[in-house]
Amino acid sequence: MIINSQRVLVEIADTDYLRNRGLMFREKLNENEGMIFVFETSQQVGFYMRNTTVPLTVAYLGSSGVIMELHDLEPLNETPAKARSELVRFVLEMPRDWFKKNGVTEAQKVRVVKGALLEVFFPEE
Repeated sequence: MIINSQRVLVEIADTDYLRNRGLMFREKLNENEGMIFVFETSQQVGFYMRNTTVPLTVAYLGSSGVIMELHDLEPLNETPAKARSELVRFVLEMPRDWFKKNGVTEAQKVRVVKGALLEVFFPEE
């Protein structure tokens, strides 16, 4: 995955089971590693930290891969960081402050090496 010219390695959560489990029970996450959550349709989401002790920042992205919102999540806090929009199609979790450290802000686009997120994950659309 490429964010602001920075390459990162992400796991893909594209099934209900993988989305529900997320990064639970992880003891660490390397600096340029994260997880992308892929949803079949755009929706309003709310991410939280059940059984997750690694501090994270979550990015809510639209279908185009543009970051719409960034939220810091507190370890083990089960209060959802609810998206303001119903247009979230992808969610990217990275180590806490990764976005700040790499100059990544809202309105920037996230893509994978093979192209746009929507084209890669949903080529039929």
